[in-house]
Amino acid sequence: MLKHALEAVAIGFAFLWGAGCQASGDDGRTIRVFGAASLTDVLEVVADSFESKMGGKATVKLHLAGSSLLARQIEYGAGADVFVSAHPSWTAHLYRQGLLDEPRALPITNRLMLVSRDSSVTLRNVRRLALADPDHVPAGVYAKAALECGRLWTELSGRIVAVVDVRGALAAVDEGAADAAVVYESDVKFAPQLHASRPFQRDCEPDVVYTLGLARESEDLAVQFAEHLLDSSLASTWTAFGFSPARSVRW
Repeated sequence: MLKHALEAVAIGFAFLWGAGCQASGDDGRTIRVFGAASLTDVLEVVADSFESKMGGKATVKLHLAGSSLLARQIEYGAGADVFVSAHPSWTAHLYRQGLLDEPRALPITNRLMLVSRDSSVTLRNVRRLALADPDHVPAGVYAKAALECGRLWTELSGRIVAVVDVRGALAAVDEGAADAAVVYESDVKFAPQLHASRPFQRDCEPDVVYTLGLARESEDLAVQFAEHLLDSSLASTWTAFGFSPARSVRW
């Protein structure tokens, strides 16, 4: 049911977005960036720094949501110039569809964390565990893989509260709709009121890979923004927002 709801939202958004793009996105200065929800805060800073660097010659318009939802929107015709995904499968999917140039990996990674309002809550005793949709959204896909590795998925699958994206999982705990959630380490700094811990053994922690893809025949400004995202000068910005340097940018 959640899958169909996400796709319905994607179709509806793509229609509205496509109608609006004709008025605001074809001025030659606007770069439409679709970015993973876990990158919300850092992409706002990166966008501002790029606009300053370009001296008013470019405007970055961000649309931020779960990577799977964004990919569906692009597939249904939403006008994205740059797509930044929290999992390589979605950029690869759009590349195979001929909608993106060959994806590249960002030089960052992330880790999964368990957050709860009560420090006594663990994966062993949690009653309601919020996850971004574990079948489609990267944070949920990574969490499901880690739970399967730890032989906990079968036990916990009936207690999952599935939400649209990782920020939704964080909000579910904060608002009392779930007892705990698996989110990214970069999300924890925005919820200091919650207890955070690393729930998985190192050998079960997945490699979180962020990739970007440019729309086919992208304008020069979009190419420049993609290069800005990959620039080593942003290392301190990524770190400040809770991301870690990737062990490798190959995937």
